[in-house]
Amino acid sequence: MSTFQQLLLAYAGTAVLYKGYIMGGLAAAVVAVIEDLIFATETSQAIAATLDTAKHVGTGVNSATKGYIMGGYTTAVIEDLIFATETSQAIAATLDTAKYDGAGVNSATKGYIMGGYTGTADVAVIEDLIFATETSQAIAATLDTAKHAGTGVNSATKGYIMGGTAAIEDLIFATETSQAIAATLDTAKSYGAGVNSATKGYIMGGYTTAVVAVIEDLIFATETSQAIAATLDTAKYAGTGVNSATKGYIMGGLAAAVVAVIEDLIFATETSQAIAATLDTAKYGGAGVQYGYV
Repeated sequence: MSTFQQLLLAYAGTAVLYKGYIMGGLAAAVVAVIEDLIFATETSQAIAATLDTAKHVGTGVNSATKGYIMGGYTTAVIEDLIFATETSQAIAATLDTAKYDGAGVNSATKGYIMGGYTGTADVAVIEDLIFATETSQAIAATLDTAKHAGTGVNSATKGYIMGGTAAIEDLIFATETSQAIAATLDTAKSYGAGVNSATKGYIMGGYTTAVVAVIEDLIFATETSQAIAATLDTAKYAGTGVNSATKGYIMGGLAAAVVAVIEDLIFATETSQAIAATLDTAKYGGAGVQYGYV
């Protein structure tokens, strides 16, 4: 989910609130709730709209006007979130195959779900969602290796799936071709939260043979990757990543228990800490989308 320049829009003289959202997730049970995070004030609450069906481990992508949750546990359904009205419903298009734990990336015109798990096998398939027509299909390119629980980040020209293994694979938006890049993660991990600035992607936390607090980067210009000095306050995995132009956030997740904590990553200083706001309900496995940053 890359960060393009923030648009200065207004409706009836009132400035638009740019927000991240966590759609669905798993608390004591699977939920249909959508919670927001207002970037300017770092406040969070559940919005009135909910998903048509409670779901978790779906994949989040977004255009400039809508967010989408693609798939989820045992479903092929795609549900939207209209940012301007904060209303949500299932769209007509569905995934070719029901899947969950895919990695979401998006260009300005399309979202993509990379890999995932069908319930019986990992997949290498990449499926798109054309924002203008809200149609979806598998593209010709596939991942080098079938995988699930990887983390999606993107620049303006490429998407990347980080982890699932230690490999990092790309998707060139202009040509819709994909391959593993030379860089790898320091440690193979899954279920990290993906955020990105205009110049770097980050995988926050995750699971190796244990839950980790490590944050690893991917420099888009050089396609090199390493762990940064900052770490999460608490090791966690299956949190939900959203970002503004200046900060990334991991919302919720699973540590020793399910958490409601929201932790930030300041891009300019690469420092991280928990913010004052928390989710209304502790949850993990939600899909992250954001308004104001494509």
